[in-house]
Amino acid sequence: MTDSQQQSGTGTDKETRFGNRAAIVVSVIAIIGSLYTFWNWLRDNFWWLVARWWIAALAALIVAVCVWLVKRTTRGGNLWQSARKALHRLINLDALVIFLIAVNTFYLGIFIANRSHRPKSKTISGIIYYLPCNGNPGLDPAPNVRVFLPEQNFESNPTGSDGKFSISGIPTTYQIKQLTAELGGLHYPITYNEGQGSYPLIPRSCDYNPPVWDVHAPWQIGSDDNECLSEETPKIKRRYLLEALIPAEGKRQAILTVELRDTVDVTIQSAFVLSPSEQSGGYSEVMEGLNEQTARRWIFDLPANGLTFQLEVCLGSQDSSASLSERHLRTSYQLR
Repeated sequence: MTDSQQQSGTGTDKETRFGNRAAIVVSVIAIIGSLYTFWNWLRDNFWWLVARWWIAALAALIVAVCVWLVKRTTRGGNLWQSARKALHRLINLDALVIFLIAVNTFYLGIFIANRSHRPKSKTISGIIYYLPCNGNPGLDPAPNVRVFLPEQNFESNPTGSDGKFSISGIPTTYQIKQLTAELGGLHYPITYNEGQGSYPLIPRSCDYNPPVWDVHAPWQIGSDDNECLSEETPKIKRRYLLEALIPAEGKRQAILTVELRDTVDVTIQSAFVLSPSEQSGGYSEVMEGLNEQTARRWIFDLPANGLTFQLEVCLGSQDSSASLSERHLRTSYQLR
């Protein structure tokens, strides 16, 4: 062998050793990466999917490598001798490195593909209500309630006047069965219901009366006072129309009241709801405890985005000098 051939052989050996070492480094990095992703999948309750992909990947690659090695070592000899040679080649560092890199590359590709096609987290929401009182079946939202997942670091901001809560960042694989509501240091367990989302559970005193809100929209004088319908025939009469919006604010019903104030000679001759229509069944008139000559009251069902209503009220008097001004009408509502 000449000096040039020896130098050439030595150079080839150095290149082979360098390639082997580089392959080992790459393989170790791939192994660490696969173990890290394997741990993440276990943490996300994907152990069954991980096991399935690992078994499939290893089986396929072992078969592929063995077939490749058998084909390379077969030189007209019998299959057993070829298999023995293939086993020796598999133990060889080059083949082992190729095998490890292939396995980990395949596994990491599957991991990235699955991670890119599924959401990482989900958000749940709902409404916390006070428990209803006897004689008042309506539900009132409960403010300042914090909702959280027991034994997990996920919680909502305190609820507002609408009682709504929202918890974000929950892993998609986490199965939610129980929530806990906290108000004033007291905890109230919640059985989570994804389809419903309404939770009446906060106790309170049933002496509670919801606040009264004034309707600030102005009454408009009607075009024809003769359209007023009443059993009496007053000397003077005037027709008024009102259109206004009642915000829902998480409530389900509104109690609307029209009252006469600061007058003794004027009465309410008639009062009607023009919208919504009577056929819609979205309201009912309630006069319990009221004098129909001085007040009228209705209960409306509230859509989620509030209700725009229209009223007609006719005022009348037997005193031709009485004032029929809209200033005597006070319109207010309560939500429940």
